[in-house]
This record gives sequence, C-alpha cells and structure tokens, in this order.
Amino acid sequence: MYDKILESVLAPNAWTWSMIENCKNREDIQLLFDVLQNLCRFNNCNLCQEVTKACVHARALDFGKKALWEHNVYGFTPTIGSANHLLQYAKEHKDATFMQEVMKLLKKNNLPLQPTTADIVFSICDDTDNWGLLTKYSKRFVKNGVNLHKAAFDIWMEFAAKVGDIESLWKTEKLRCESMKQHTVGSGFSWIFT
Repeated sequence: MYDKILESVLAPNAWTWSMIENCKNREDIQLLFDVLQNLCRFNNCNLCQEVTKACVHARALDFGKKALWEHNVYGFTPTIGSANHLLQYAKEHKDATFMQEVMKLLKKNNLPLQPTTADIVFSICDDTDNWGLLTKYSKRFVKNGVNLHKAAFDIWMEFAAKVGDIESLWKTEKLRCESMKQHTVGSGFSWIFT
C-alpha cells in the first residue's frame, strides 16, 4: 500500500485514513509520516487530529509533537484538538514533564488555548500535586482570556484550599464569580476547608 500511495499523483483518501487507523506501533507511525511528508498536500484539521490520536495510540509521542508545529513538512494544520490528545496522554500517565513540553509547543506555534485544555492541564497539575505549575498555567489561561469551565475552577480552588493559599483562593473566587453565577459543590467545599 505504501508504494501505491507514493506512486499515485493524488493520495487515495481511503488509503490514507486506513493507514492512520491501522497504526499500531512506532514503525507504523514512521511509515505514515514518510507517506504524508512525500504527499505534503494536506491542509486538514481532522487529519492532524487523527494522526495525533494514532501517535498517542502507538506511543510515538515525538511524532505527535511534530504534528503541532505551525510550519511542518507534513502539511498538517495543527489544532488545539490535536494538542488535547497529547495532553490527555499526559493526564492518563500523570506526566507533568510531557504536559509542559506540549504547552511550550502550543505557545511557540501560536495555538489558541481553550477551556478543555485548561481542564486537562489543571487536572494534571492536581494529580501530580504541583501547585507551582497550576499557578503558572492558570495565569497563562486567564491572561489569554480563556473562559474556564466549572471543573477547572473547582480543581484550582480545591488545590488552593489544600495548600492553604487563601490569596489565590480569593482571586480564583473573584474570577469564578465574574464568569458564572452559581457555586459548584467543589468551590463551596473549598471555602469550608479554609
């Protein structure tokens, strides 16, 4: 199939999607990227997301990160959805280091931050018990004007209460009040435990 795709003038869409779906290991991902580099005419957000998902499935994370490059030789159009696949992997493996690598790529390649991304990042910081990282990334999300979900506020406020950072708890509560009207169970309990 690889030779047929490379020899064709225009890659048969079914072959490409089938190849992505059937990636099981690092060698399959390498083959996929070789094909995509040679074809280099895709400008498709869905393709980038599916390739990133395949990279995560095959644990070829270095290739997954390459898909996030703004100017990549594969012709991908990186999206925050693609990045979220990588961040979800970091969350499942409680890997704050990998999360930081992905977040650096997002910044370097001008990918806009989204509320779902904040949910994943805050969860990783909480799972790895890293208040410093949560503080760093919460500032970045707020500075970029991201409207955080209730889940992100809950994690942020519960963590602030857990570490005894009353000032952060007040600031977070103020932001939460500006963006939503009601307390959640998590934000209410954060106040009780301080």
